[in-house]
Order: sequence, then C-alpha cells, then structure tokens
Amino acid sequence: MKKVLIVVLAILSLYVVYKINYPKTEPVSIKVVTNFKLDDYNVFYLDLSEEDITTLNLSKYITNSVDIISVTPYVNPIYKDKIDSMKYAFAPNISYKRNINNFINYYKDTIKNTGYIDDLNYVDVDGIKIMEMEVYARGSDIVNIIYQKKNIKYKTVFKGEYEYLEI
Repeated sequence: MKKVLIVVLAILSLYVVYKINYPKTEPVSIKVVTNFKLDDYNVFYLDLSEEDITTLNLSKYITNSVDIISVTPYVNPIYKDKIDSMKYAFAPNISYKRNINNFINYYKDTIKNTGYIDDLNYVDVDGIKIMEMEVYARGSDIVNIIYQKKNIKYKTVFKGEYEYLEI
C-alpha cells in the first residue's frame, strides 16, 4: 500500500511541475483593421521597396491563390534614365515559374541594351529585387502576405496613396 501511495504522489508531483512550467496558452485574436473586405477579390498594389523580396524568394510569400498581374524591379539609378519602364506584365495563360523566368530574361535583355552588364552577374545569385507588384487577390491573402513582412505597404485601385496595414 505504501508503494502505491508513493507512486501516486510521484505522478501527482510530476503533473504539478508540468502545469507550472507549461501554462495553458490561449489563442490570441489579431484585430486587423482594413479598408477592404477580407473575402472579396480586388486588385492590390504592393510596395515592396522596404523589404528584401527578390525573384528567388517571392514564392515564399505569394501563394497560388494570388494572381500576379505585373512586377516592377529595382533599377540602378546609374542607368535608370536610359530605360523607359521596367514594369513587366505577367501572362495569365502560363505558369508562375515560367513568368518569373520570362521576367528575368526581359530584365537581363533590357540591362544588356543599356551597356551596364556588370549588374547581370548578380541576377542569378541574388535574384532581382522587386520594388512594386500588382496582384489580384482576396483581402485575406494580402493580410497574410503583410503579416509575414511588416514593411509592405499596399493600396487598392480606389486609394491613391500607399499605407501600412496595422496588425
């Protein structure tokens, strides 16, 4: 009888130690205030200039439910005057990976035409930094993207200025 009592007290003491060290966690609700409905699809413009998002890591943040309409890469100020616009429109009928490859080839060809080919050495290693992106997505997908990278600013078609999402 003494052995049973010792075993029960040992189990009870282990349970108490467990409860003290690992308190019950309660889910925290995140209140997101947006100017758009989370379930509605809309065209969003994302300002990615403050984040390090490139063609190499873009797929970490953009899910399959987000359709990319166009991307605008970072252009070196040295040859920015020689290039009209580097905005690249994604083709809707081909895959995401193929669109990215076409964008990389377009970027490389445009830079080659300016004569500043030194930057091309870094494209394959570091990727192309994306400054702005136009997407068609649900509001909840935009919130998920901004939740991963806090410095992304957004605007909708109807809003004129970029703003941060308060999460």
